[in-house]
Amino acid sequence: MIWSNACLQTQNRRIGLEMTTYIVCFTALNGSSFSVATSVRSTFLPVSSVKIVLSLGLASLGFLLLISSEMTWRNQSARNFLNSRFGTRHLAAGLVFLFLCQIIIWHRVTPARPGQHPVSSLIAEAGERHVNFTTKAATSKTVHQAAREYRRRYGRDPPPRFDHWFNFAMDRESPVIDDFDSMHADLLPHWSLSPGDIRLRVWESIANPWNDIGGIAIRKGEAMLHGHPPESHRWMLQGILNMTESFAKWLPDMDLAFNFNDEPRSAMVWQEVQGRLAIGRNYNQLPPRDTGDFEADRRWIPMPVEPLEDSRYREGSFHDSFYRYGVVGCHKSTKARRERHWQLRHACASCLAEHSDFHFVSDWNAAADPCHQPDFADNYGLHLSPSTFKATNELMPIFSQSKAHGYNDLLYPSPWSYIDKTAYAPNATFPDPTFEQKRPTLFWRGGTSEGKSTGSGAWKGMARQRLLHMFNNATEDEKSLVLLPTSQLDTLRDTGKEATYVFQGFPPSTLHNQLSADIYIVQNIDRCANRDCQDQHSEFHPTYSPPIDFQQNWKYKYLVDMDGAGFSGRFIPFLQSHSVPFKASLAREWWDSRVTAWLHFVPMDIRLTEAWSLLAYFAGWKQKEKEGVVTQWLMPPHEREAKHIAEAGREWANKALRKEDMEIYMFRLLLEYGRLSDDRRDELGWTADKDLG
Repeated sequence: MIWSNACLQTQNRRIGLEMTTYIVCFTALNGSSFSVATSVRSTFLPVSSVKIVLSLGLASLGFLLLISSEMTWRNQSARNFLNSRFGTRHLAAGLVFLFLCQIIIWHRVTPARPGQHPVSSLIAEAGERHVNFTTKAATSKTVHQAAREYRRRYGRDPPPRFDHWFNFAMDRESPVIDDFDSMHADLLPHWSLSPGDIRLRVWESIANPWNDIGGIAIRKGEAMLHGHPPESHRWMLQGILNMTESFAKWLPDMDLAFNFNDEPRSAMVWQEVQGRLAIGRNYNQLPPRDTGDFEADRRWIPMPVEPLEDSRYREGSFHDSFYRYGVVGCHKSTKARRERHWQLRHACASCLAEHSDFHFVSDWNAAADPCHQPDFADNYGLHLSPSTFKATNELMPIFSQSKAHGYNDLLYPSPWSYIDKTAYAPNATFPDPTFEQKRPTLFWRGGTSEGKSTGSGAWKGMARQRLLHMFNNATEDEKSLVLLPTSQLDTLRDTGKEATYVFQGFPPSTLHNQLSADIYIVQNIDRCANRDCQDQHSEFHPTYSPPIDFQQNWKYKYLVDMDGAGFSGRFIPFLQSHSVPFKASLAREWWDSRVTAWLHFVPMDIRLTEAWSLLAYFAGWKQKEKEGVVTQWLMPPHEREAKHIAEAGREWANKALRKEDMEIYMFRLLLEYGRLSDDRRDELGWTADKDLG
């Protein structure tokens, strides 16, 4: 009898252990599946709410049946219990309870927002941020005040000839005198390189034509071409010469290396970044020394007669670059270094949450940071399959027109913009009418130039192709989320009630009936090879468009601006117009800190999950229509807010993104670089104000 009881207890413990294992596994798998199911759906394959609840309910049923069968097989008393009416009722009650739990959880994770639409809140907050920026960006009215503010911000004296820069900026009425924090951040790790090492790395970069890096030399106050640049990129160097012409006489002798490619070049690993930043910050703690002007003999290395063959750069074109370059600068504990995003048909909801408010971008800077966004590996051309990519994990003093987060290039104003390769130039044929006179359409024309897809299907993740698919090729099963009020806003206002906004999923037919979008590829598929050319042609050929005059953009209220292989050359002209730019970008440029999202442009996440919802906010959502005339709006158009953004962006672009502002930024950048590469840099600084006490 004792032996029988012991066996029974052992069997019960074993059954209990197995049941516990089943419960733990079910909870983990169900929780994981539910997390995926309730994540923000992408434009390629959104998930039906009905299917989610049904699948989770079936999973619960299967779990209960598993438990019941195990108990029935293992234990006579359990079999008797389950065969009884009482046991059957308990099993049914358990099933209903689990299913109701899933319904309740699903209801709770379906977000609802009372009160104001989140975009209205973001627009209001943006105005406050910009006022704060402009107040602090130009507090100095004299060069002595500017020098003191420089020391307060950056912990060292301004570079020699700072007074010439200040007068240059004031003469051109620059709205930014003091805030060059992004320039300081770019330069800071380069203080860890000795001046001799800087000169050597510049020489190595220019001396090997394979590097795709061009040189400009400053000698005795004159800028000139350096080395033997290819004819295809002479326009770029000539644009830089034009940009520096008005202030080159105040620059010291130096050599400058400019990246010819659209993609950035230098990405250090996290440990090295932190070490070099620490060295750079230590320079800020140096005690005051006797200061003076730049050295006369700057010791720049002459170009070799024969091209250099060795290179620190490595070929990376047509290969994924995310893990080798894109996130090596992130700490090992960050999500991008620890996790992989395998559910490619679903946007990473936890990634969006870091920088979004109801899937609308609330932090433009964080939206481009890859460290919390592992899915960037599969949704951006630079990370998937860049077209012309030669990069290194070493720190290189290279000037680039744009860069993604995590790269250490030095940003400078793009010659593309300076010489008006793409210009805002409305004319009699294509005027730029007032905002009210434009068509309420979201408009884009462009090519598939974001990266090169050579047979792996990488094009499916590239932002431009995803945009085209979403607006032209999505099937009726591919619903997009739109944040809408639960009742007519006008009625709620009349009754004094507060609105509540919820997400609703709509098929393409409904979206196109409600909203106007005109988004097409110009001519044909570009930058592809092997089967990816035909696959893209099959997908997009109905949406090919003939080339258009760039000035035709001004017909439309809403203009999409997206990265190509690097930055977009259209953004400044878009800002200068009476239209609203909708910008989706990971490439950051020299102006990034001085332009404010939601005040000067409408930011879009690179995943584009909110694109239709944004258009619905600004263009409105119809409830009733008769003979093409809207008789009742569920959500009226927010055209007053749209016009405010269009005009604020236009006004600020004409104040802070002029050619004069590019010259001012470049002048200051090259004075900083001149000191950085001077053997006496520890002693150099402008201190005339100190001499006055």
